[in-house]
Amino acid sequence: MSTPAPPQSENRTRGDIADTNERVGLQIRHFRRARGMSLRQLAQSISLSVGHLSQIERGVSSASVRTLALAADALSVGVADFFNDTERDEARIVTRVSERDCVRFGTRGVVKQLLTVHGEQRGLDLFLIQLGPDDSSGGSAYSHSGIEAGYVISGGFELEVDLRTYVLGEGDSCQFASARPHRFKNAGQRNALVLWANYRGGQTDAENEAGSAGEDKITDNRESLP
Repeated sequence: MSTPAPPQSENRTRGDIADTNERVGLQIRHFRRARGMSLRQLAQSISLSVGHLSQIERGVSSASVRTLALAADALSVGVADFFNDTERDEARIVTRVSERDCVRFGTRGVVKQLLTVHGEQRGLDLFLIQLGPDDSSGGSAYSHSGIEAGYVISGGFELEVDLRTYVLGEGDSCQFASARPHRFKNAGQRNALVLWANYRGGQTDAENEAGSAGEDKITDNRESLP
């Protein structure tokens, strides 16, 4: 099977990613202040030092996938809220390739492209995640509110949920309650491309159901592929 062409994010300049990181930092600061939280309060709630959080808010340092997910949960917003310009995006239905926001997380090469904007569909965030060899969501597992699902477009993807590890290949998919401790990483030696969705609506019932069932939904679609 031939390797697919790299996603649009690889064509972004370092300046594009730096600009997005700066905007993400400003949005975190905006939501933190709007909720009357000090730097120390937010830092403690997401297990970061005050200095590191300050660097993220100033765009000097980029956050890991884990840190952004925890910050979004602590501030009662979605990760996509850190990317979006509400006034610009409110009425937009279609997102062109050239309009996608793109951010690189931490010192790892994980790149997320935001495919959705907030408006009538608020609560649903859709991302395209690119992971190079050895890239991961961060050192430790994390949990937050909502439901998430993924579909592996290319490469290998290793997912850990509740200390149980699953290795997904091209065509495989997954779904689980975000309240269950989880993390992920590239499972191979070539780039992996994963379509990822986070849904924050109705998470209470879904999390309760997932907790009582104790099962993750991992679908192996490889045998059905042509």
